[in-house]
Amino acid sequence: MGYFDDNKTAEIFKRLTIFITVIIIFAFIIDLLKLDNHFYGLNSETSFMETLYFVSLSFSGMGYGGIYAQTSVSRLIMVILSVIKILLIIDIFSLMSNDKDIKDKAFDLLMKNLNEGELAKAVKEALKK
Repeated sequence: MGYFDDNKTAEIFKRLTIFITVIIIFAFIIDLLKLDNHFYGLNSETSFMETLYFVSLSFSGMGYGGIYAQTSVSRLIMVILSVIKILLIIDIFSLMSNDKDIKDKAFDLLMKNLNEGELAKAVKEALKK
């Protein structure tokens, strides 16, 4: 069998579908939050395509300089989006790898860092503001 047999191709398509679904769901959430000015650069005049563009760039890790979270709710949404992004990346790498334990090891490391690390501090700081 080749590297991309039918089973792996189906799994990749499944993950791509999850990836697109997550982006669209967060685009709708942020599109609703923009009405209350939770994000600098997004307001009631902004189109859904601009919101979708912002979410897809943020999800890719590139970011979008003209739009950023300015309330604790919007910061928390962006932190959740980042965690989901990391989990999906781990999932893709575990699919590509033959090591079955890679997903468990990476997930354990992520959870340890969430409990002890900077992300937990960032969430706490965002909730204080």
